[in-house]
Amino acid sequence: MKKIKVSELRVGIKFSKPVYLDQDNVFINEFTPLTEADISRLKKFGFTEILTNGEILDDFSKPSESSSEANVKPSVKLADSDDFILEKLDLSKSFEEEAEEVRRDYLNIKNAEYTFIQFYRDSFQTIKSNFRKVAEKKNVEFTPFREIAENIINLVKNSGNISYHLLQYEVEGYYLYNHVLYSAFYATMIGQALELNRSKLLDLTSASLLADIGMTKIPPDISEKKEKLIEDEAKIIKQHPIIGYHILNNVFKVKKSLTILALQHHENFDGSGYPQRLKGADIDDMARIYAIADHFAALIHDRPWREKKMPYVALRSMLSANMNKFDLRLIKLFINILSMYPVGSYVELSDNSIAAVVSTNDSKPLRPNVAVFKTPEGKLLKENPFFINLMKNTDLSIIRAVGSPF
Repeated sequence: MKKIKVSELRVGIKFSKPVYLDQDNVFINEFTPLTEADISRLKKFGFTEILTNGEILDDFSKPSESSSEANVKPSVKLADSDDFILEKLDLSKSFEEEAEEVRRDYLNIKNAEYTFIQFYRDSFQTIKSNFRKVAEKKNVEFTPFREIAENIINLVKNSGNISYHLLQYEVEGYYLYNHVLYSAFYATMIGQALELNRSKLLDLTSASLLADIGMTKIPPDISEKKEKLIEDEAKIIKQHPIIGYHILNNVFKVKKSLTILALQHHENFDGSGYPQRLKGADIDDMARIYAIADHFAALIHDRPWREKKMPYVALRSMLSANMNKFDLRLIKLFINILSMYPVGSYVELSDNSIAAVVSTNDSKPLRPNVAVFKTPEGKLLKENPFFINLMKNTDLSIIRAVGSPF
């Protein structure tokens, strides 16, 4: 990829292909105009150059769908590293053999689905029951949360399919209980990537499950309100980290490292968070990890007052508009873990088909392995998708992230 100096960028520039912060992390997608905020953040975080295989679009516009070139498939260019890396591929394998490997990945996911769903349902009910006990001032113990944490760690360590299941499944009901589980899974994935020892990882996951325990004391007419909160209601919501901190100290009586995460999980790296407006290294390490997991989990799920974002859009937002809120080292790690098109998310391909990402190709995050569930003609293939390795099949590429076709 060629390098472009940040000092040469200007507001409104668009590129014909994605722009990267480094070899793995996408900064903006193709045809997305650079904003003044984008350029400011690059400078703030010390980036002196960006990377891309694309060209600056002189007219700053995406090619028109009505243009004569709009319906022409791009030719395969072996020299273009965004399309093909010879040394990374086994050229002795046919498209059919590559597709069979992707199919096996998908079958492994489906075979593990039942175990995941059963664990998720049971954990959801346990969290729901114990959160309600706290709300009703009944006796509650830490042990059930520790047991769920142990199982989450085992699932993350022993399965490469967790991201797929998380993006495909949730239990109907009050959003908070799903959010607790999702955030704990994503925090555990970051902790594992950081190679935390078992004890620290268990603390991180357990604390993640209890980070929002303070929400049990927020009046339901505020916490479950379907419209945007007014200022006074938002102030009440922002009390939940302090409330949670006291609950963990006085009711659960857990060690301090677990209580700190609840207190600090809404602090931002730039000092704009709450309740203490801490910044940078003043924020506990576990709270910094959880803040990323918490934010991503919130963005990709519906809330009473807003619709969910697609995973790609959520990650893009965290890496650009909200980048200054997080520890940059950790946000880059998180994106490396999930890829810009996370396993389990849906994408539109250049032939207009819709596919789910089944597994990633580490060397080419924009060319994952996919299962096609909707053909270019619009036929749904819910039970019998077909499979494509985009590293091998370079006639196709991802156009954009989309929602489920079902």
